[in-house]
Amino acid sequence: MIDTVKLRFAHTKSPSFNVGRYIENAKSNVNTETGELWGSGFLKNMHVSFNSAFVVVEGSIGGFLFPNNSRIPKRQEVATAIEQLSDLLHLPLANAQVVRLDCGYHWNMEQPACRYLPQLCEATYFDRIQITETSLKYSKGGKRETNVLVFYDKAKECQDKNKPLTDGYGDNVLRYECRWLSRVASQFGIGQLLASTLTDENVYYSMVRKWGDFYENIRKSYGTNYDFPPMGNVRIANDFLYSILLNLQDAGVVIDLEKTMENSKVFGDNDWQYGNLKRSIINHREKVGKYALYNLIDELNDKVRYVVNNCE
Repeated sequence: MIDTVKLRFAHTKSPSFNVGRYIENAKSNVNTETGELWGSGFLKNMHVSFNSAFVVVEGSIGGFLFPNNSRIPKRQEVATAIEQLSDLLHLPLANAQVVRLDCGYHWNMEQPACRYLPQLCEATYFDRIQITETSLKYSKGGKRETNVLVFYDKAKECQDKNKPLTDGYGDNVLRYECRWLSRVASQFGIGQLLASTLTDENVYYSMVRKWGDFYENIRKSYGTNYDFPPMGNVRIANDFLYSILLNLQDAGVVIDLEKTMENSKVFGDNDWQYGNLKRSIINHREKVGKYALYNLIDELNDKVRYVVNNCE
């Protein structure tokens, strides 16, 4: 589950301590008056930067441990990665603070990954941003992002990087990631989050549950297939048809239309009406949910919920 981490270690070694000797392609500078060193380089795929006070390590745990980008690290494998990094850098990185944390999972899907993205709608406190046809982002915190949720075509990403997926993955692979980009410890309700506690059972499964809760917070549309109930008149049928059409439309298109209407001041000075419009659209879309047959979003729901309940 854990993917990218950013670890910041406050070392107590002398100002001339040179972690650069342990990393690849290191570029170091020295203050000739004080002897202080600073610089950066790489350890496999991990970027390492250092100065007289801190060593910062950032990169994908999976990329560090495994030769391809297919395998998803398990909890104990994350602990192994921290131990290996500590040995290679000659530093006790178990005591490093976690200042960024990403976790994610990817699955073989019945349909191409891009087919699932239009059915992911609004999320409370998040801005929905369609990056490309095959990638969707939810951002929280404005310019100073605190959390990001990302859904994307994992197979296409690997193909673009000329690193094809292995381990039984096919062409239809969807990945969902949650990224904690700032105030990580406070978001987990603890004073400080150390690398050593990332694999603590309670902390780890708290992370998995939060990953699942963020997903559940996203409103969904219900696709194309419905078990139509009896309808007494044309007005009821029209209302039902409007709700279905909202579900058939790309969620991003509807959200963009809402923003366009707001920018056009269609309600004049009555700004409160835009909130009513958004709630009305959500309510209409969800009205037919109980009549929807199993569809793409149900497939994704099942996969996310299985991970939450069975993650290793």
